[in-house]
Amino acid sequence: MTVTNRAKTPCVLDDAPQVRLKAGNAAPIVEPLGEPDTEPVVVEGGGKAYAGLYVFGNDEGGEAEYDQSDRFTATLVAGEGTELSGTLVFDLPDGLGTVSVDDAARVNGWAGTEGLAMRPVDQL
Repeated sequence: MTVTNRAKTPCVLDDAPQVRLKAGNAAPIVEPLGEPDTEPVVVEGGGKAYAGLYVFGNDEGGEAEYDQSDRFTATLVAGEGTELSGTLVFDLPDGLGTVSVDDAARVNGWAGTEGLAMRPVDQL
């Protein structure tokens, strides 16, 4: 996931975003992948922050039931001095119509680069 601070002032993001892979507030929130860093990520005006998202597990037994999702939502956790409101809707990357999702989905905390955000996800 990539978010861009469109304000001129810095934005502070804490913890991991609260992600739902299905529509509506009744959809379960994706569990964080371990403990997020204790340091908040400061995103300067015009800057970006990244969070790694893992959407489904490895069904070795062949019995898993997957749901399909064509987008997901995220509520950002604001750090001190930052006001955030509402929920962001993220479309899937170009070329993907839907993705399979299950309860093995995990989200990593915020990072200043895409590589740092994806490193823990790539190790799953």
